[in-house]
Amino acid sequence: MTEYTELKPLLEACRAENCDGPREFRKAVEALFDVCTVETISALIAENERLAEEYDKAWRHDLNDKKNVQALSGEVARLSTENEALCKAALAAREFIMHEAEVRGFLDESNEVSFRHPRRQAAIATIDAAMGKGEPS
Repeated sequence: MTEYTELKPLLEACRAENCDGPREFRKAVEALFDVCTVETISALIAENERLAEEYDKAWRHDLNDKKNVQALSGEVARLSTENEALCKAALAAREFIMHEAEVRGFLDESNEVSFRHPRRQAAIATIDAAMGKGEPS
């Protein structure tokens, strides 16, 4: 739009409050019409339409972003709830394994599942790793 910067002062000169009389108004209008060719007006209309289209695209993109954020927020909430349920189930499974090992006498002197029961050890290690309590062995 920088090539049309001369239009603004010419338009301002055409305002009635900027003219001292009919002759000055007529001179201002003629100066404006000298610059405002059909091509100039067509280019301004085309640029206005292009800018309106860009605005619409940006608006639609913004709406899509808001919808995506809402959808992702819903998915995060669902996954958080699912994660919480899985954590509870994993802790319950760990407690069950430890209780069963205690009842059967499978615990060592440090109250951990004995190395003689590798499947139980592996299950406890996997649960602990998933819960952030250690690394899987």
